[in-house]
Amino acid sequence: MILITKSEKEAISERYPKVHITRTMKQDSKRHHYYMEEAPGAMRLLRKLRYGEDYEEKKWGVNNRARKTGKRNSSRTSQTNRLWQAR
Repeated sequence: MILITKSEKEAISERYPKVHITRTMKQDSKRHHYYMEEAPGAMRLLRKLRYGEDYEEKKWGVNNRARKTGKRNSSRTSQTNRLWQAR
């Protein structure tokens, strides 16, 4: 569940009406918060609302090092390659 604002809730509900958004403290109108489920389409829209259209999505993972440095092999893989070449 992601904490969102009222304006974000209204924009997301308009575009994705089936996304589950819940509000806490329904009795007291001054102490409530909105939470949204982590649906992929709604998360993309939330990212655009918060960071703008030109936000570059960060990719995390195994190949991230290769993209940043241009090196494809990790140290373990290069050690393995050297062992195979020595045979």
